[in-house]
Amino acid sequence: MAVRVTISIPEDLKKRMDRTKEDINWSSIAAAAFENRVKEGELKMRQQSTENRIVKLRQRTSLPASRAELKSVAEMREEFIQKVIFQAEWREGKAQPHLSDRRNMQSAEALRNLATDLDQIAPNDALWIRYYRVWKELQDSTSAVEEESESLREFGFHEPVNVTLRLAIDFLRSSVERCERFRAKELESA
Repeated sequence: MAVRVTISIPEDLKKRMDRTKEDINWSSIAAAAFENRVKEGELKMRQQSTENRIVKLRQRTSLPASRAELKSVAEMREEFIQKVIFQAEWREGKAQPHLSDRRNMQSAEALRNLATDLDQIAPNDALWIRYYRVWKELQDSTSAVEEESESLREFGFHEPVNVTLRLAIDFLRSSVERCERFRAKELESA
């Protein structure tokens, strides 16, 4: 069902429209423009909603950790570092049949350095705690696990990476933020 809407346009535009010789359905053109603008507004609202959920997740994950939780954080941290080492070993195995392609060995070396530097970040660091808390909520999500594995698989493969403690912190931070975005989208669709 169509609804009649009155709009105002500049006089000059109206004159130019009237001079157009073609048979144009101005209502459908205006309706399409309105539809596009409404979709943009809806997308912006969804993005703001997702951003608000991320802020709430960060607030919830910034609370002090208990001793029991710190123990769990330390265990999860060790598991994460072991995943990085496993990925390095996997890359080394992929390198054996392709010795002329340096990318697998370059990635393996970068992953080993990443594991070493991640190990320098204390288990009670706020990033590890945030990662633990959001990951705990995502642990049943196969998509989140796959996304994490993909980020490790690609690390240092396409271009050489000079791993530093700063880079390890940034990698961990981006992992936390990726998980928070993922969790916020899950909450939004629930």
